[in-house]
Amino acid sequence: MIGVEAAPDPRPAAQRAMDYRDGLTIAFLALCPLRLENLAQMRIGRHLIFTGEVVRVNFTAGGDDEEQAGAGVRFPGRAAR
Repeated sequence: MIGVEAAPDPRPAAQRAMDYRDGLTIAFLALCPLRLENLAQMRIGRHLIFTGEVVRVNFTAGGDDEEQAGAGVRFPGRAAR
């Protein structure tokens, strides 16, 4: 609505940041179901790779216990605009 300001959020900044992180985690797992151990190990640039508009999630089999024996995990997708 025009001319109406949102009420300030009374929660501490740290709590708002944790809620934001938790929401992103839920959305990410809905799109790319991973083992929770893999999610906890995920690092930008190593496992979450951005190439132009393409975002890839890549866990290779056999490396640093990132994925149990098998073919690893890959989720290609497009970045949000």
